[in-house]
Amino acid sequence: MYRKIQLLFCFVFICTNFFGCDAQTKTDDKTDPKQYLLGKFDYTKDKDFVQLDSFYTDDRKDFYLRKETYEAYKKMFAAAFKDSVKLVIISAERSFEDQKIIWENKWNGKATINGKRIPYNLYTNVDKAKYILQSGSMPGTSRHHWGTDIDLNSTEKEYFETTKGKLIYSWLKQNAKKFGFYQPYTPFDSKRSKGYDEEMWHWSYLPSAKAILGNYRKNITYKDFTGFLGADAAEKLQVIEDYVMSINSECK
Repeated sequence: MYRKIQLLFCFVFICTNFFGCDAQTKTDDKTDPKQYLLGKFDYTKDKDFVQLDSFYTDDRKDFYLRKETYEAYKKMFAAAFKDSVKLVIISAERSFEDQKIIWENKWNGKATINGKRIPYNLYTNVDKAKYILQSGSMPGTSRHHWGTDIDLNSTEKEYFETTKGKLIYSWLKQNAKKFGFYQPYTPFDSKRSKGYDEEMWHWSYLPSAKAILGNYRKNITYKDFTGFLGADAAEKLQVIEDYVMSINSECK
């Protein structure tokens, strides 16, 4: 059975690398640089983005990444597969609107934060936003807007406490850097005392993400955060300094 899976992988890997398959690129030279940083562009038509083959996404066919991120991921996938570790992309590029839906579902109590719905006794926008920011980004502040970041296998902490989850995370810690991928949200320490909780599933393609982060810091201000519930809390919570920039020091 495992031999059959290996043969299937080899076929898909060759197909997606040399014949394109459903990893088709679109062209659009009109993406505004600032809108790109905020996720306010159509990544399905951007020439720098590519649709992912569903082989790598557990049959999801609507995932996109920057081309160079995808190529690096496929190489990492192949190396992991040889070690009997399967890395499945469960989240990739997200637009501002995608992130807005996630954010506002949590805000309105339709979705949970770390398994719990937002408490009813949080009366101010600042309190609500701070609670959600434990594990979710405001629209316009997510690294997933850039096409450089992926979530792998599960976004549940408990998963990475299982035997399988520990094996996957151990492999990533030992090998991901060889392919340019780094974990931006590591455990809190003296160098990262604020921001999002640890995310063992979140990996960023640093050769691209590092420069994009620099552009974000130079060009995005709090005036750019509008059009979603709780946007007025962004500056009060210093989301740029304390969340976007509060990452693993290797990723800066």
